[in-house]
Amino acid sequence: MKLEFQTIFYDKIKSYILTAVFSIIAGLLVAFFSTFPKDDLWAFSYFSSETFGFWMFTTSIIVLFSEKTKNAFLNSTIYVGLMFAITAICKTITDYQIQLNQGSLEDYFFINNYNSFSEYIFKSIFNVILYSITSAIVCGVLGLILWNGRRNTKFSKLLLIAPAIYILFETVFMYYKLFTAHTMLFMSIIDTVCLILYIFIFSKYLFFKKAS
Repeated sequence: MKLEFQTIFYDKIKSYILTAVFSIIAGLLVAFFSTFPKDDLWAFSYFSSETFGFWMFTTSIIVLFSEKTKNAFLNSTIYVGLMFAITAICKTITDYQIQLNQGSLEDYFFINNYNSFSEYIFKSIFNVILYSITSAIVCGVLGLILWNGRRNTKFSKLLLIAPAIYILFETVFMYYKLFTAHTMLFMSIIDTVCLILYIFIFSKYLFFKKAS
């Protein structure tokens, strides 16, 4: 027996382009929210790379509704890799502009062991590539593992509920921070919505049937 999923992401060029578009939008959202403060009630900035509930939800959905294992690997790799690349580029540009506006660019180069602007560019590009590719490969492998949750076994069912369990724990922690430190309201709402949606999708669209 297996679990029959409604396929959304196919092993086709158009599907991979769709995944890339989602990734670019996600990366731009991270770059946008990272400009906000971290220590106020809403703490929008934590939507970036310091909480993972939203990314766990979106990546899991992309993987679980992919047509094949190869499809799941490539989709999760593209989604995470492009997103991380965009956020790393935006962060690098922002840091450079801040140092330039403060007139401390030479001190910035000295502290970070840059001998020239060209060396700064080269190392920045290298760091962006290393950061995005490493994250993409790790998530691609995890995507392969999660895709096996489509098989109707006890272990596969544990795989399927693993993202929800993680999101649940993070949601509880977000509400703890909200009520004790009066921050993380935005991420508390985001994680709650992601958890509800994941449970809804899991119960509504994943059907247990015999393989044809």
